[in-house]
Amino acid sequence: MLLWHYTHGANIIALVKSGVILSDVENVLPEDEKGPVWFSKNQEWEQTVKKTAIWKPDFPLMTFTELVKELGAYRIGVKPSTAPISYRELVKLRPSTAGLAKLGKEYGGNPRDWFVSLEPVPREKWVAVQVCKNFRWVGYDGSPPVFSPQVKLALAARECLIAA
Repeated sequence: MLLWHYTHGANIIALVKSGVILSDVENVLPEDEKGPVWFSKNQEWEQTVKKTAIWKPDFPLMTFTELVKELGAYRIGVKPSTAPISYRELVKLRPSTAGLAKLGKEYGGNPRDWFVSLEPVPREKWVAVQVCKNFRWVGYDGSPPVFSPQVKLALAARECLIAA
């Protein structure tokens, strides 16, 4: 069984290009803590991978179906030895992560599914890269995601804000 780092189309190109999975929660931890790289043993989808539909009124969180259609769903698989620390063990090592379980459960996630690496995960440790097509996971061929015009505009605006 593989552990999966789930993501979406706005991130996959940069991940594949950089060849390394970095933490995406640095901003919610104390300055002196490196964020872990998250993986899930859930073989279908990790419910905590929520994205806001910034192109829609009231900025709702997308369902998995909406995410697949709007941004694309992707995942990178690794052997369990690459992310050997369970969430329970992580909380003992990094007490500041304890509150993530409550939010994760609100999103429909299961902390028992969560595993982490405390180091960036380079491409050499990736076993599979997949995309969800027609709601089935298949090998990712590297082609860029296809976004609707409204999603393209929202992503471009986000990039402008980040660059400012």
